[in-house]
Amino acid sequence: MTAIQSLLPLISNALLIACTALAIGQRCLPHRHQRAALTVLAFIIALFPFTGLSPAHYLAGLVGNLSITSLALLGLYIACRCGDINPTESIRADLNRLYLIVGITAIFLYPSALGFSQMDLYREGYYPIVLSPMMLSIILLGIFRSWFFLSSLLALVFFGYGLGIFESSNLWDYLVDPLVAIFSLTHLWKAGSSLFHRLSEPALQAAAVSFAGSFLLFSVFLSHVNQDAFRYQLVVEDGFTETVTAISLFLVVIVCISRLRRLRKHRPILFLGMIGFVGLAGLFGAGEEISWGQRVFGWETPEVLLDYNRQAETGLHNLVVEVNDKKVSINKVIFGTGLALAMLVYLFVMTPLYRRHRLRNGPFARLINRFAIPMPKNYQAIGYLIVVACVELLIDSSKRGEMTEFAGSIIFLLNVTFPDNQEIFDIDFEQSVS
Repeated sequence: MTAIQSLLPLISNALLIACTALAIGQRCLPHRHQRAALTVLAFIIALFPFTGLSPAHYLAGLVGNLSITSLALLGLYIACRCGDINPTESIRADLNRLYLIVGITAIFLYPSALGFSQMDLYREGYYPIVLSPMMLSIILLGIFRSWFFLSSLLALVFFGYGLGIFESSNLWDYLVDPLVAIFSLTHLWKAGSSLFHRLSEPALQAAAVSFAGSFLLFSVFLSHVNQDAFRYQLVVEDGFTETVTAISLFLVVIVCISRLRRLRKHRPILFLGMIGFVGLAGLFGAGEEISWGQRVFGWETPEVLLDYNRQAETGLHNLVVEVNDKKVSINKVIFGTGLALAMLVYLFVMTPLYRRHRLRNGPFARLINRFAIPMPKNYQAIGYLIVVACVELLIDSSKRGEMTEFAGSIIFLLNVTFPDNQEIFDIDFEQSVS
């Protein structure tokens, strides 16, 4: 243990004691110099060994080491109270986002660490194959959205983890601790649903793109640096990437069901039928991704599939059949070549034609709208191409197709939820669908 690692728990808990004293005494001390003196005095007393051990020692034994997030918030609190500084509106907004991130993290992290789930999320922090790109995605999103306080704080967390300033080698301990988790959950409880209502469509789209892009970049790096980690941790069967792929496709189903319920009395059967078809496609993809719940519910693979499925599981995309004494992979023919050709037509034929006809309400644009085909925005069309190019050209692994499914499903979800012709799914839009 280094000197920094041994001193940080004492300093952080002394800082907590000082902030507590400041919070209690600030009403009686109108001047900032008085509040600053109280804070410094409380900090010194917290480190003084009265009975061989200081109050900070005893508190450290109870709460452990505070995270970098807690230290940053305590420092901000002292600066505001002792310096008569009011946080800017952007910092306040970033704090709300931070509380949301920490609160949601705590809801899933601590129950799983206590054994209430089969998956121990805390263990993922020791070798953060998944946690690292997740944090990177938030940092990049923050830079893109000008959330500089949030991005700087998370970058500081990651930088501290890289330096190993804590005794713990778990990234979670640098990001959250029970105190900041309780504080964040309390803030979320008081704020109610207002924090979620502030999430705009552009922010959600940017978050999804940042999430997919960060994992894609990280997968390229990992496939070259540590192929075993890429194969057996990042894209492992029933792992994080497959779970996200399935969730993204299930969300497509939910979006389509929501549209069907809302538009069932306002659109013709052809329009509703295409929405249903897209929803069924999402359901099929999600079902195939999780082998239709085989490992979740523990049922056996049907005998009719055992001889033809490469992985001996429930599903169609891994089937191998014989044609003229040659084994043909259904996955390569239908979900590989077939889907690739369909995407080429969709992106390079239908999309340009639609945009050209849309300007003058031409027949092709009206046909697309009448069939309820969601057309891609620029970033979605480019996203499809980047995913394929990045995976096929830059990832050095035979399991790279999992990343195509992972990132592609997120872009597909965005394509369906926020299409370029989103107005056709409004109830009062009648021009092109009547």
